[in-house]
Amino acid sequence: MHIKLWGTRGSLPRALTHQGFKDALQHLLQLALERGIKEIGELQTFIADDGCVPLTCGGNTTCTEIRHRGDSYIVDLGTGLVAFAEEQRAAGNRSFTFLLSHLHWDHILGLPFFPQVYDRGCEINIYHVHDHAPDYLRIKFNGVNFPVRWEELSAAVNFHQLRLHQPHRFNDLTVTPFLLDHPGGSYGYRFDSPTAAVGIAVDNELKRRTADELGADRKLYQALDALLFDSQYDSNEMAEKYDWGHSSPTLGIDLAFQEMIKTIVMVHHNPAADDQRLRDKLARAHQYAAATYPRHRQRWEQVQAGGPRIISGYDGLELEIARVS
Repeated sequence: MHIKLWGTRGSLPRALTHQGFKDALQHLLQLALERGIKEIGELQTFIADDGCVPLTCGGNTTCTEIRHRGDSYIVDLGTGLVAFAEEQRAAGNRSFTFLLSHLHWDHILGLPFFPQVYDRGCEINIYHVHDHAPDYLRIKFNGVNFPVRWEELSAAVNFHQLRLHQPHRFNDLTVTPFLLDHPGGSYGYRFDSPTAAVGIAVDNELKRRTADELGADRKLYQALDALLFDSQYDSNEMAEKYDWGHSSPTLGIDLAFQEMIKTIVMVHHNPAADDQRLRDKLARAHQYAAATYPRHRQRWEQVQAGGPRIISGYDGLELEIARVS
């Protein structure tokens, strides 16, 4: 199973400012100096390396692509959807499958700017759990909030309601919605293929943490090969942001140790956080995971020595996920 992150910000898009670009350039040059790079050709090779540390997280709101056996499934329609649309247009694709976690603006901002929605030859299937999701989406296209009205869209847009905890099959890929902790209701999705299991859990405050509190949702976190987890706030911000519906890396790491989740991908970044702040957050997450591991060593040694892998997501990140045997 392949993951591509088209947007990783929460709440609002974040523009890369002149100062932000200067900071990113300075960070790049510092990394180059640390590696002993002195020639422009070496610097170009370093930048071109796929393993190069990302210079910026990016600024698009949440949009995640799951690819399996040539098919794409998009979870949430944030502003990252626009870049996805450009790639799809170049490839000539005209059929799309979208899944919605919920209807807050940052998760649907990209839909009015998805060119294929105005193309009579395109078909868009939108899967959702909320009872009134079609109404909430249609009202955005009312001629006032956006100049185009819903009835003026040319593509064939079809809605399909999913039921909580009930698996839905797309060929040999199974998608199961589960409940998240977020104002207004939000739903995560677990994707199970014959070779991997991936979960997406944004927006999610994770107020329910014990097995009893998680109830039927717990099994949908268990033994995931990767989980995209809402990490909008630092741990010290959580008290003042209580009931805002977002979480911190430490809560995701605790969940990973508890439910044997192999990889945590930190996403839904705070729009107020610059790239250095996100790098610092990742460093603290690694420190926390290392300090936590000894308490869980016995369970994890035969699964993945060292415990869960921690990654900070950024716009454009691609991950190939396979089941760890």
